[in-house]
Amino acid sequence: MTDPSDRNLVEALREVLAAIPETIVQVDGDFRVRSVNRQESPLFRRSPVAGDRLEEVFRGRTVGSVATLIDRAQREGEAEAEIDTGDMVFSARAKRLVNLPQTLLVFQDKTGARLAEQAMAEVVRDRSSFLASVSHELRTPLTAMVGYLTLLDQNGDEFPEEARREMLSEATGQARHMARLVSDLVMLARGKQRHVPLEISEGTVSSIVTGALRGLETETTRIVEDFQEDARVRVDTDRVRQAVANMLSNAVRYGGSQVVITERIVGSDLALEVHDNGPGVPTRYESAVWERFERGAHRLNATTPGLGIGLAIVQAIAEAHGGRAEYRRSERLGGACFSIYIPGCVVGQTSAVVRS
Repeated sequence: MTDPSDRNLVEALREVLAAIPETIVQVDGDFRVRSVNRQESPLFRRSPVAGDRLEEVFRGRTVGSVATLIDRAQREGEAEAEIDTGDMVFSARAKRLVNLPQTLLVFQDKTGARLAEQAMAEVVRDRSSFLASVSHELRTPLTAMVGYLTLLDQNGDEFPEEARREMLSEATGQARHMARLVSDLVMLARGKQRHVPLEISEGTVSSIVTGALRGLETETTRIVEDFQEDARVRVDTDRVRQAVANMLSNAVRYGGSQVVITERIVGSDLALEVHDNGPGVPTRYESAVWERFERGAHRLNATTPGLGIGLAIVQAIAEAHGGRAEYRRSERLGGACFSIYIPGCVVGQTSAVVRS
């Protein structure tokens, strides 16, 4: 007859084993389950019963790995392995029981740790890629600016006045490009869109667009401003100029040889649209292009410069004004059409503007 105290001890041990987060399985020499500390586990295809074969208990793709682990433990005394169920990852330890042809298996869920490792590795890769892109983007205008200024400083007297003015203009344009890039990075570093500070003033759409075009490299692209009316608006003119510059830069960089910027006015609401005749944005990237540091189909193309922050800035500026930024296929040129919509900002209208 079994002593009641022994039964109590057994029950207590079962409760302790059931409370352990790891899954513990005892297997005999015939690869049959003797006991388990829990009836449910992502490793199991159903609740185990004493005498079940491995293939009756473990999910299909894990059976071979578990059997191999048991073989190693029986030969070597102990063994370790990683078990992948397809959607989860477990570390597995197997130990041969002394003087018995049995093996004790302990499985620990490592899915969270694996996901954290993968996320950290992705962060490191993204950081390296970002630093490389920033270095490239800053180095290009900086090299040109230093080159022009060095020529003027060391040999300025040797150049005619017109050439000196041209070199100074080029250096100034490169400096503006760097300032715009740094401004974009600072804005992103400030966090969410609603925190973008605005300084509202009155200006005209044509002056905003003219400022956006200044310093833009457009040697192979024809840009046309096509406005039915030149609206007077109350906005943060510097921010909107920055948004338009980013949309134009995006069109010149990734679009085709033609770009048209248009305005639509409905009551006091303003929409500025940039059309191009390029390939447009692949459908799977239409939402992603608004994310920070996302370059869509060009993310792996190191020959095409860009940090993937321009459109994120456009969206931030639009939302700070209570508006929105949108993408659609251009019905005018067949490529991409990016637009910024700002409600309630139009305070007056002047004459039409159509110029290249």
